[in-house]
Amino acid sequence: FYKSVSKEFDEPAAWTHFAAEGDVEFRAVLFTPSTLPFELRQDMFNNAGRNLKLYVKRVFISEKFEEFVPRWLCFLRGVIDSEDLPLNVSREILQQSRVLRVITKRVIRKALDMFADIANREDKP
Repeated sequence: FYKSVSKEFDEPAAWTHFAAEGDVEFRAVLFTPSTLPFELRQDMFNNAGRNLKLYVKRVFISEKFEEFVPRWLCFLRGVIDSEDLPLNVSREILQQSRVLRVITKRVIRKALDMFADIANREDKP
């Protein structure tokens, strides 16, 4: 799945799958590449390097969506599927959306947990 989502040929360094329930419901699969993706080798600040795919109710919405993670997490790859966003979603709606802010916070938290797991795995002999 990682290879088809990220268009990479190697295995991911780590991955996490989680579902968030409560006031906002969504499911996400996040991958940390084992090497720096090609797009980011050319230009670290290029938006083409961002590759989190947004789905709403299992309908594909956008592949290059910048607002999900900050620039320092642009190397993450994955899929986010939300049940709470409207299907006719636009950038203006998402910029003002409370649902998007909650999703962003949880995705960042899970990414940091994934990095901590990588660090712990490398610390063990």
